[in-house]
Amino acid sequence: MRTIRPLGRAFSLVELVIVVVIIGIIGAIAIPRFSSASEKAMGSAMTADLQRVNKAIDLYTVEHLGHDPAMLPDGSLTPSGQGVVRRLIGRTDEMGHLLGSGIFGPYLTAWPVNPVNGIATVRIDGDKAPAGTHGWRYDSAAKLLESDASGRSVIPGAAVDLGEVGGDLEVGGGGKLGAEAEK
Repeated sequence: MRTIRPLGRAFSLVELVIVVVIIGIIGAIAIPRFSSASEKAMGSAMTADLQRVNKAIDLYTVEHLGHDPAMLPDGSLTPSGQGVVRRLIGRTDEMGHLLGSGIFGPYLTAWPVNPVNGIATVRIDGDKAPAGTHGWRYDSAAKLLESDASGRSVIPGAAVDLGEVGGDLEVGGGGKLGAEAEK
């Protein structure tokens, strides 16, 4: 004689739908909080990069008798951001000539990539509208580096304007450049 066992208790369709709805509600609450934290982290990283580079610019300017890294040794303004980067990550003499055996520098070990737009290019002066075509904008009058990330005028937690770009410098992989002399 066969014994019939009672079937085990299973979830009904209504119970499964309720669980899925609860998970959806939790996700709808949690996802905006995580994206807000991500934006704040990018803004903080950008602010830290700007502070580090601006301190390097200040030190360069002091050691080179008031000439900032955007100035060529003859006193004219460099036409691209490449000169600024090379002078900050390379070695220079007291006139700002790039030399492998220069007595000043390097002020930075690598050029930072803008964490907001992922670009490491630099331009000298120009409009301040956020174009997002370069990573950074160097204001030669203020001797200050600014971000060029588009999308908003100010990144939360960073007291910097986002600027448009003009001159150019492409920095590959990790943002490092060679110390070859600028012509």
